[in-house]
Amino acid sequence: MTTFLACAGVLLVFLLLGYTVQRLAPAEEPDMPEYCTDDDIRRLALSGKRMLALKWYRQLHATDVKTAMTAVKAMTGRVASGH
Repeated sequence: MTTFLACAGVLLVFLLLGYTVQRLAPAEEPDMPEYCTDDDIRRLALSGKRMLALKWYRQLHATDVKTAMTAVKAMTGRVASGH
């Protein structure tokens, strides 16, 4: 009986760990829409998804990271730093 309870306990721990890891896993980022505009990117950045906004800006304008960061900061009213 104790072996059964031990196995059931171990199984329960694995199930709970799997559930927790799945819940903590980052959600997939949506792909950039086919007709994305700078206004879409601005709204995305203002909603707190700045990294995704940077990614979309780079895809839309084929720019480097520094240019995208400067542009997205300007779109959201933040002053771009010199570094």
